[in-house]
Amino acid sequence: MQEPLISVIIPVYNAGKYLEQCLTSIIEQSYKNLQIICIDDGSSDNSFNILASFAKSDSRITLLQQQNFGASVARNQGVEFSSGDYISYVDADDFIMNGLYETFVEYINACTVPIDMFMFNASFYRQEQKNTSQNKIFSISEWKNHTNNLSIHTYKDCEDFMMHNVGVWNKIFRKEFIIQNQIYFPNFLKYEDFYYYIISILQAKAILVTDEIFYQYRDLRNLGSASTEKSERVFHIFEIINLIYNKIKNLGLYESLKYNLFRFEYENYLYYYNLCPEPLREKFYTQVKLRLLDSYNKLDKNIANKLKNYEIFDLICNHPKHYFDSFVQYYKYKFL
Repeated sequence: MQEPLISVIIPVYNAGKYLEQCLTSIIEQSYKNLQIICIDDGSSDNSFNILASFAKSDSRITLLQQQNFGASVARNQGVEFSSGDYISYVDADDFIMNGLYETFVEYINACTVPIDMFMFNASFYRQEQKNTSQNKIFSISEWKNHTNNLSIHTYKDCEDFMMHNVGVWNKIFRKEFIIQNQIYFPNFLKYEDFYYYIISILQAKAILVTDEIFYQYRDLRNLGSASTEKSERVFHIFEIINLIYNKIKNLGLYESLKYNLFRFEYENYLYYYNLCPEPLREKFYTQVKLRLLDSYNKLDKNIANKLKNYEIFDLICNHPKHYFDSFVQYYKYKFL
């Protein structure tokens, strides 16, 4: 049986401190049939030189460059350039565990249907402690009808598929599935993972899930990470949610998912409100309140009021802003 080619796509922006560990974890994988596509997103540190050095020593690495357009554009460019049967996304400040791709190929070879998405577990790597947490990104218990790692799933098997584990870096996607369903990252927006993941899982006809940890997500919240710094780009969450709503309506799934979407809104708004610069919080809060009330008015109140963490919605819409601010500070990182 011919070994499938896996295209590993890595957007890189000023990741010089972590890039060597990331690339080494990929090139040293036991499975060797890899196409490694690195897209330098206009880095101003030594990232490009590190990438060039690795590309010179490993013919599987291709180095692309672009202006600082962001991870969305970089990933889309990587997919367009890719020639693999499967797509794997890795962030430049993270790293993967050996055996990931070998295990994946063993699983898909054992299946009788094409696998659209493979989901594996991840844990947090804390740089200052130089260790890994055993706190997993998701719990396998969330997946119904899961008897072993070859159990075929769809999103309907997952109890909470929209509320966490929304990154793309702990998934592998079949390229033909991505192309046929026109799945892409929204260009020039943050939180692009949300859209890509949700639209993918809703359309995937065959998903494999394993509880095994194959990905180390570097926890940079206390180290000034660009992904957690306060920025006006936090308002992109509204555009991303609009795109998700529109796509779900186009797929004819709105009625069955409207309560999931409502909860997805208020929990994400809470988290990203915390990342909103202080001078813009009033504007952010006002928009959140209007959007949530609009969503709420389209729902059966008896059902909506029973959703998990519904009190977040209640705090936003029915209490003074200073009360909500206190709540946000208290639960700073509770809702991820």
